[in-house]
Amino acid sequence: MLAAAKLYNDSYSEDLFGHKEVGCAYISYSQMNKKDLLKDIQLNDISCNSGSTFVRVVKIKDKYSYSFFLGCGQSKKNASGELETSKVTISLPEKGKEYEMDSSYCSGVKENNLSVVANPDKKGSTYDKKKRKAALVITSATGINNQIDIQKSWYYMNGEEKVRTNFENVNFKVIGNQEKKILDGELISSTSNEITTPDNYNGDVYLEVRVNQLSNLYGEKWKNEDDPTSNILTFGPYKVDNT
Repeated sequence: MLAAAKLYNDSYSEDLFGHKEVGCAYISYSQMNKKDLLKDIQLNDISCNSGSTFVRVVKIKDKYSYSFFLGCGQSKKNASGELETSKVTISLPEKGKEYEMDSSYCSGVKENNLSVVANPDKKGSTYDKKKRKAALVITSATGINNQIDIQKSWYYMNGEEKVRTNFENVNFKVIGNQEKKILDGELISSTSNEITTPDNYNGDVYLEVRVNQLSNLYGEKWKNEDDPTSNILTFGPYKVDNT
């Protein structure tokens, strides 16, 4: 798989990264198979020809790192008579975990490879807690610049009016020696401290995050994939009861 991915990158790196000096992209099993760089991976009724079989490529100027992900399981024949994986039961490098090609942090020629999410983005289906906790997580395949300016606010809706707390800074700690970790195939992440809903809010409460400054190690800025004109992200609802 790794040899096939290197050959694919040598021939199609322009498609993967454009003219960017830094980036992260995926090469799927089907892409390598269609170019006759990788044969079917199957034995008896077990097949690895799945969407969970791919290679992640990270580019830093003239350096490349390759990480393989293999998803295998019971197979069935498709309309062309070929074996395909119907359910992944074995995954490598970590057993029991099915991997996916997630464009939020590994985006090829797209500019944004930084992801900002609340974990969890909502919690609780009933109003049985006075508080709900969340954490903000930044993830990137090409590093995180430690000049971060992110703020958060909680709000609920009173009719059509937002009732909100003041925006407050969220602190992140970024680890050192990121470039080595990136070339070793690791994703870089930074997590804020726990963020808790206000004491006096009831009902559906939302977390609003304002990303004022965030970029990777090489100056590429975060962009909101849902709305490139906005730097606001909203998570929730978190169901709370302070009565």
